[in-house]
Amino acid sequence: MGSESVRLEIVQHPKIARVCGFSIPDRRPIQPPPVLKVTGCEYIDSTAPLVVFASLWSRDLQHNLSYSHKAAPPFSYYRIPDNNTASVSSSDAAIAAEHANLSTQPVNPPLPQPHQQHNPQSATSSSPHTTIPRPKYNVEITEGYTQSLLLVGSLVSESMDLITPENEKGVFFVFADLAIRSSGFFRLKFELFHLGRQGPALASAVSDVFQAFSPKAFPGNLGPTQLTRVLQHQGIQIRTRDSTQDGFGPTRNHHG
Repeated sequence: MGSESVRLEIVQHPKIARVCGFSIPDRRPIQPPPVLKVTGCEYIDSTAPLVVFASLWSRDLQHNLSYSHKAAPPFSYYRIPDNNTASVSSSDAAIAAEHANLSTQPVNPPLPQPHQQHNPQSATSSSPHTTIPRPKYNVEITEGYTQSLLLVGSLVSESMDLITPENEKGVFFVFADLAIRSSGFFRLKFELFHLGRQGPALASAVSDVFQAFSPKAFPGNLGPTQLTRVLQHQGIQIRTRDSTQDGFGPTRNHHG
């Protein structure tokens, strides 16, 4: 069976979000948690799991906003001076880091000579003013250093056999702790992959437009949906709060 028969459907769309901070306790999951269902995968090799990757996009789907460039990327770095006997304090290094330009010429640490041998007695009897030669390093800007995650949480969900409130069985994916670090209007894009094969995504789906609010503008929690409660009964860990409460607490299991 070809991948054209596989269909990924969003059964619970995100509706609202509150901008979260950088610490885990301040993470504010998107409400309600996105839930997806896959169909047409009966003949796919079940020895390797199906996974769905989530990414954050602009409302017109023209820009992937999962990552954002940092507001003030560094333009200069401190580099150990060429003089091996130079003594540099932490304060001097901080000042130099603001003014020294990044060297594009890689510098390698000095290699020991083959005839040199380590003498513990000479090391202990050396003068306290003796300076040990320090290696020199070259610093390069990496993509991970200049970019910051806007979509945080578990960005990958593995397939699970679950039951809906209508008592229908199916293969589902639950994104229980996705959060956003910037306000605005967004969509979530989900792509389905089979870890047992190479190639493009088997299927994809895009959520409805939803808004992420700043803490001051956040209108309040939505409260758990019926589907969320049913998933909690089946052991899915989802943090929920009633609409009358502010913030999120630990996972609660609802009974009755």
